[in-house]
Amino acid sequence: MALSAETTDKDLVQQARQGNGDAITLLVKRYSPQLFRFLTRTTGQPDLAEDLLQDTWLRVMEKLDRYHTDKPFAPWLYTVARNLAIDKLRRLGRQGKRAEPRLTEDGALDDPVELAADPAPSTLENLEKQNLLEHVERTLAGLPFELREVLTLRFQEELRLDDIAQVLGLPSSTVKSRLYRGLEQLRSRVERIR
Repeated sequence: MALSAETTDKDLVQQARQGNGDAITLLVKRYSPQLFRFLTRTTGQPDLAEDLLQDTWLRVMEKLDRYHTDKPFAPWLYTVARNLAIDKLRRLGRQGKRAEPRLTEDGALDDPVELAADPAPSTLENLEKQNLLEHVERTLAGLPFELREVLTLRFQEELRLDDIAQVLGLPSSTVKSRLYRGLEQLRSRVERIR
């Protein structure tokens, strides 16, 4: 079977199970950018997110035979990443290390995704939008973990509510409630900043 960017996740997983390295590479290329973004937003630490990204792919390769190909791959992948992130954050908490987002000297969130973007705005509107986004990023980083992860999965990773419920192992009603609470807290905190 010839593999391409259009090959389905199901076919890639089947090929990966048979030891096809190209299939594994395609899965990693397909999902790593958004998975890294999710882990960075979840942990608030890009270095930790990088480590967790590698750990996630190692765990996925170890457990690939447990994945049911009749279900979407992305929610299963995010579940693996989330569980590893929670375990790591708990270990850091027990060791007395804080898992807080890192900020630059001027108070902006130290986010590699933001650092990779062109920092020079082309118009005043872009500058205002950037300032607002930075406020939102800092505010999001200050929300409780369970609200931050739901908001990240919904709006950054664009997962459907049912998929988020699957990733988090929660009922859809709980996901909706956390999404609503998270949006309300985010809105009220951003309004206070403005």
